[in-house]
Amino acid sequence: MPSWLNVNPRALKTLFRCWLPAWIGFLLMVIYPTLHTIGLATFFTVLAQFMCPPNGIEMIFVFTALSLWLGMFLAWGWGCIVMKAALAARPAAETQAQLMHLEQVAQQRANQTGVSASIEAEILVFDGYMLDARVSAVFLALGLLFIYVLALIRMKNPKFTFTQLFGIIITDLFMTYGPLMPSFKGTLPKVIIIPASIGLGLAFVSSLFLFPQSTSHITLEMMEKIVDGLKVPLKAIIEDYPDSESAEQQDLAVLNGAKQSLLGQWQALQPTLGFLKLDFSVGRWSDKDIVSLDEKLRGAFISTVNVLNLRLFRLRNTLQARKALATMPSDSAAPPGSSASDPSSFEQESEVEENKQDAAAEAAGENLLKEKAKLQKNNKKVGLHQINEFTTFLKAITDTDSLEVQAETIDMLRRDGTDVIQLCLEALDSVKDCIHDVNTTRLFSRLPKETFDKHAEQSQAVLEKLRAARASFIKKTTDDLLEANAELFDANGKVKTLDAHLRNRFRAVIFGMVFEEHVLSAVDGIIPLLEKASSLYKERTKNRIWFPAGIRHTASWIFKRSAKAPVHAETSFEDPDKEIVDQSDLLQEKLRIVRGTRKRQRSKLARIISGFYHFLVSPDSLYALRLVVLSLALAIPAVLPQTAGFYYKQRGLWALIMGQTTMLAYMADFTYSVLGRVIGSVIGGVLGLVAWYIGSGSGEGNSYGLAAIVGVLLIPLLCARLFLPRAFLLPSMMCAATFLLVVGYGFDYGHVASYGLPGYGYQIFWRRLLLVLIGIAASIIVQIVPRPVSATRHLCRALSKGIRTLCDHYALLLSSLGEPNTPGLEAVVGQISIQLSQSLGALDPLIALVRFEFSTSLFDSASLGQIKKLCVQINYSLARLLYITSSLSVEYQELLSRQVGMRNHHSIGDVMAVLGVIEQTLKTGDALPEVLPTPLVTRHFAHWSMPNVDLIMSKEKVQDAEYRRFCAALSAYLLFLGGVDDLVLAMKETLGEAHVVSRELLHQI
Repeated sequence: MPSWLNVNPRALKTLFRCWLPAWIGFLLMVIYPTLHTIGLATFFTVLAQFMCPPNGIEMIFVFTALSLWLGMFLAWGWGCIVMKAALAARPAAETQAQLMHLEQVAQQRANQTGVSASIEAEILVFDGYMLDARVSAVFLALGLLFIYVLALIRMKNPKFTFTQLFGIIITDLFMTYGPLMPSFKGTLPKVIIIPASIGLGLAFVSSLFLFPQSTSHITLEMMEKIVDGLKVPLKAIIEDYPDSESAEQQDLAVLNGAKQSLLGQWQALQPTLGFLKLDFSVGRWSDKDIVSLDEKLRGAFISTVNVLNLRLFRLRNTLQARKALATMPSDSAAPPGSSASDPSSFEQESEVEENKQDAAAEAAGENLLKEKAKLQKNNKKVGLHQINEFTTFLKAITDTDSLEVQAETIDMLRRDGTDVIQLCLEALDSVKDCIHDVNTTRLFSRLPKETFDKHAEQSQAVLEKLRAARASFIKKTTDDLLEANAELFDANGKVKTLDAHLRNRFRAVIFGMVFEEHVLSAVDGIIPLLEKASSLYKERTKNRIWFPAGIRHTASWIFKRSAKAPVHAETSFEDPDKEIVDQSDLLQEKLRIVRGTRKRQRSKLARIISGFYHFLVSPDSLYALRLVVLSLALAIPAVLPQTAGFYYKQRGLWALIMGQTTMLAYMADFTYSVLGRVIGSVIGGVLGLVAWYIGSGSGEGNSYGLAAIVGVLLIPLLCARLFLPRAFLLPSMMCAATFLLVVGYGFDYGHVASYGLPGYGYQIFWRRLLLVLIGIAASIIVQIVPRPVSATRHLCRALSKGIRTLCDHYALLLSSLGEPNTPGLEAVVGQISIQLSQSLGALDPLIALVRFEFSTSLFDSASLGQIKKLCVQINYSLARLLYITSSLSVEYQELLSRQVGMRNHHSIGDVMAVLGVIEQTLKTGDALPEVLPTPLVTRHFAHWSMPNVDLIMSKEKVQDAEYRRFCAALSAYLLFLGGVDDLVLAMKETLGEAHVVSRELLHQI
């Protein structure tokens, strides 16, 4: 079965909880009295439930339903105001005279057709007999204003997506049908509001009484899954390393999948935490207890994912090194007898290699130039200059001895870490058992005292063993590292003068210290989690009724754009620094300084004009303006005397709604929206025909047959809505909407007397499909003329801003080195990193949709995704580096600066220059220069080999906990530099290279 098809008891309960109210809502349509009471749009009782299904937490359903009601009621109130104003635009005397003439014409037509005069009058009204240009102008002007405001609200805060959708539908009713009315009719939208409200009411009752799920229940269930998922990174760190390239690639794919799964589960947990204070539940733990446990879980989650990152980075580096070495010819290897791992010999070797290349170029002459031109014509791989330098460096530090030392060190570390990792796994199992027991013993179940005592004792025993294992792991690992690399130290415990072999030993000790720090970080994250879970488990022994603790944060959740929402949101990007608040004045001043000074401000009037212009051309405003233009174009036929009757009979309102809902801000979103709506409409229409002809045969609608077949077909439709990946949300909802329209209007045709109903079965299907295509065609024209808003351009700007934030992050790191610990620095570092990570993560849906966009940009979905991943890696490395350095003493911070040249002006300039070029290139799309100060990693090693750099390692230092953190900081800095190097190559592979320095051409000149 597909991974998304979750066939389990909870999924079946959820399906039943959603199916029953939907089927009851459909029964209201096929029951004659309720159909006549509710009206033609009774099928909206089911459609509203597809938009807002009772499939999750009660409070999330309530907030989503309220957003629907908010849109309907706001539009209803505004529509009534507009109708009063519009009717007042026509003098009462003219209105009365036109009504009298209407009665006369209706009577004359009744005498000719034999139909009652009231019906003929109704037909005349719907054919536009009472239309007046002044009335229509007021309806359109004020209605379009309301649509514009709703569009801006939706773009500024995606939580109001459903508010905009239903607000537009009600507003469209007033704009298209309001001008036809001879008098005020404020109940016009009740044809949709009543059935939609009934459907939401049925869904609310179902969520309340059919397998109800409190927020705490869902939250603890998610936390249990996360705790269980944390075992994967811990198992990976002690598993055997793959011994072949294919095995490495497979292992990398598996671990990446596990990491993405963990991150997805963590992101899914966050919205539920916001509803805990509004939760009404029965259980042992309160919302405060769960939040306090989540705080400990966060620490365990971050530290354990860091362990997984260590394994992933090593696999990636191994594959990258193998790929880089494979690109170089065999004769470029280090010459025999050279000191391959000495960076100084590496520099000399590079000079020799360059001289060889120069001589070869002179000897080859024209033939070499022609060969180079041929290679360029065949699109040879870009970035060869950087790859060649990096490969030469790899060959200089890689030999058989280094591989043997690496394998020996890894095997030793895996053996030493097995015991403590196994106890970590047992600790996670104990936490999982505590959460499971609390979550499954609620209203009607109790945990036996024997089981309770047993779990409590096991948790305490595992906790004591883990603490002891932690101390044992430190001693054992440190002793084994010193013993295995004893030849590295002299009799005084100092590091000897390094030759090729000893450099490999030196790197082995560094890697061992980094490994040890990562494992200890994971242990230090799991121990507080187990302590908290165990104490809550023992202290809270009785079930209680927990009432909502407070609702003060509700308004903040509603109006705060960054707060998680239970509805599909448009992807956007905001400067993460804007949301850093509540920090000390010192840190705010530090952030202000690292961001630099702005140029001279213009006058206030100029800033106002410039701000208004930028707002006018922003994606939000352009979307709202396009929506207004589209609405005007598709609504005008409804208020013209020549087309009003045709518009009403053919239900042109649905073409208007379809065109409006198809419109989206960016071209990638829009293209996917078009495809999803067309596919969903066709599939839904076919299913509607199947349901109609099975349930009704050749008749005009059989209540019993339709009730039976629709009850069956609702199951796959709801499964698609509830369980398919989020990308299929739009097609599944369109499928359900078309299905219900075909069946609903078909049944109305034979059971409700209404002007303009086209028929049933196939007649409904092709008319509905035609309206869909008309609305989509109109939206395509408005979307692309005069120029569509490119999602690729938006993503490039967003990533460019992300690079700028990384530069600020890097500058903050440099400015804080060598200073005593600043209170709150860790908080501001964590907040910057988290905000940037969330902003970059929010780009994923739009990056996936770029594949549907027609764009002239060289960036595509794959390249943008790769750049985003590298930005996340750089962000992680900087955050970890800043976090570690903030806990180091000033002495070790200074040592770190000297050791890697972190505060060397040339090194800072190189990093800032590379990041600055990337930031600008993302905006312009120009190719990067061939020669840049990359790879930065080789420059680090070159600095490391300088005579004035003290290695400072000794046996005493290896046993020092702070030196272990120092080694972890050193590793994080290398990951940062490597990430920047990879980012340069990714940009060059996408955009190519410019300003190529052709050595052969220079020789010819």
